[in-house]
Amino acid sequence: MAKLTAHTGFGIQIMLKKLRLIFSVYFVLLFCLFVLLTQAEASFEQVVSVTWQRAPMREVLMQFAKANRVGLFIDRRIDPAILINFKAEKKTVKTVFQDFANSAGFYCHFFGSVVYIGNGDMREILPRVIAEHRKFFEQVNTAKNKNSANARVKLRKMATVKLPMLSEPRKILNNLAQQNQFTWQNLEKLQHDVWDENSTLPSMQLGDFLILMLIGFDLDYVCELPEKDSSGKMILRIIDVRNFENQTDKSIK
Repeated sequence: MAKLTAHTGFGIQIMLKKLRLIFSVYFVLLFCLFVLLTQAEASFEQVVSVTWQRAPMREVLMQFAKANRVGLFIDRRIDPAILINFKAEKKTVKTVFQDFANSAGFYCHFFGSVVYIGNGDMREILPRVIAEHRKFFEQVNTAKNKNSANARVKLRKMATVKLPMLSEPRKILNNLAQQNQFTWQNLEKLQHDVWDENSTLPSMQLGDFLILMLIGFDLDYVCELPEKDSSGKMILRIIDVRNFENQTDKSIK
């Protein structure tokens, strides 16, 4: 009986050490996220003045974003070469992006230090998509099993993504899957396309970047239990973003 008790006590100690390690890593990730968000907020709160007259949209927006140390992601469905006219005096960087998007009939959303600019119809669609994913991410502490908890942590990790010129979105997503040990389902839903410039986005949550990459194809993803894949990896299933409610019955609970 004494040997059994000693063995049990030793096992409990190991388990407690593992739990402490897991929580330590989790809180370090949260701290890093807090620092990045604080820095992003500081950049967006800078007061600036701009005047753009018959300027190519992507060129001036990219220059403006770079000068103010924020990232910019323009939806693939927007013609980046359109000429724009816009003026703002003594407004914050964040307000400049918002006012420009509103004046041009676009919609902008802020993912940490990355600005997304999309078509006007994204005003209703994207916030709903983000809300569903946020609900999923925030359940990491109440996940019913280890695999679902790990899946949530993986999607919340910070990632800096490079987008080389002429790279294909499908290839970029496949590379991310290999790097982060998950698999795609229905990735063939993505139309063939190529990235038309070299760019690197500031560090952002992996799950948010996947939203950005897919939303331009009217697509989204749901996370399924790793046990359903023979490889044991997390599965991300591509779905139609405009029919979200009818396609999420198999997501992790």
